Amino acid sequence: MSSSSPDLPKNIGPYAVVAQIGEGGMANVYLAHREGPDGRLLPVALKVIREEFALNPEFAHMFADEARVATKMLHPNVVRVEESGAVDGRLFLAMEVLSGQSLWKVWQSCRERGLRLRYDLAAWIAARAADGLHHAHELRGDDGSSLDLVHRDVNQSNLFVTYEGDVKVIDFGLAKAANRVSQTAAGVLKGKLSYLAPEQVTGAKLDRRADIFALGVALWEVTVDRRLFKGRDDIDTLMRVNRCEVPDATTLVDGYPPRLWAIVSKCLAREREHRYGSAQALATDLDVFVRDCGQGVGRDSVAEVMQVLFAAEQQHAVDWFDRTNRASRASAPPPLQTEDTSLLMQNMPSLPPPPKVDLWLAAPPPGFSGPALPASERSGASSSYPPRPPNTHLETHLEQAASARAPRRVIAAVAGLVVTVALLIFLIWVLRSA
Repeated sequence: MSSSSPDLPKNIGPYAVVAQIGEGGMANVYLAHREGPDGRLLPVALKVIREEFALNPEFAHMFADEARVATKMLHPNVVRVEESGAVDGRLFLAMEVLSGQSLWKVWQSCRERGLRLRYDLAAWIAARAADGLHHAHELRGDDGSSLDLVHRDVNQSNLFVTYEGDVKVIDFGLAKAANRVSQTAAGVLKGKLSYLAPEQVTGAKLDRRADIFALGVALWEVTVDRRLFKGRDDIDTLMRVNRCEVPDATTLVDGYPPRLWAIVSKCLAREREHRYGSAQALATDLDVFVRDCGQGVGRDSVAEVMQVLFAAEQQHAVDWFDRTNRASRASAPPPLQTEDTSLLMQNMPSLPPPPKVDLWLAAPPPGFSGPALPASERSGASSSYPPRPPNTHLETHLEQAASARAPRRVIAAVAGLVVTVALLIFLIWVLRSA
């Protein structure tokens, strides 16, 4: 949506709206700015409750709950909320603008290119997400009592990776806290079904270990490169979650580190008593694994990978913000084109049900709506992306799936030929006997 849309508000409180960059179930997210003390325009992501829900007490309470919780969180791995307020009955949250991509898009961009995140890099990203979750889990109210906060919607779409290499947990709209005004009705499931913990399906009381389970699902999927519990439909998905049958990653993927599998499998224990007791303990084990890999993975490594995967998108964001910072209110920059922006603050669609073939070897699934490769790359012409510098982290932190596929394809082709010849010989023998 551009600023020319009749539905786009011009101003919300002190903020001038530039473009809509996200749309959720009960709120829209706008790119906006306000004038700072030095006259510079300060960009924010403005989350505003939708007009049709503003007068509904239930939705208004849910939004107010999110605002009350979000403004208490100050951690480098949690999206920062600058302020909350209301204008003409419309509640809003002013959040830091995150320039980057969701972990979901990072994963899918790797798959489109026949690449995957290296194990230590994926573990480092998960460790930073665990740090952010631990901060949220430890929040206390004004009276000093624990809020017992549970995110309830941890998945790759709500783990944001910035172009600078930071990791942020976003979207606490479904979070459960002790002092919430709104309450979830019995039997109502909150969050993406394929990332629910088994106790959520059975209606048990939730605690922080449900978020640890969900983070384990996300890490399993990114490192194994397939969906874990996603079924044919919602019922099938819930049944898979309830059974909680988690395949051993070391048997699915050649070379999968047993130490990483031990960490992931502990996150994914069906009985929560057998999981990590805190996200901090999980982050500690992941960091030890990363350290022992000996490659010095960290924020700079992630930033280099993001540069390789999203060079064009990153440059677009840099150019736009540069124009924004130089502009004044009288000469605001042109609206951001949301079809190619990377300033997304919304959930991404789910992948289709997993095919029977191993996604590690398969092409992207049909109907995938992730970022497409530039036409120049698809046609074999020179790419619009800058040339890859030698010895970048694309080579050290992303591994070519093609090199692993080649010998397997040869074996599969030979085996298929042998089977075909055997069937032909058998058919000829049957015909001659008849």
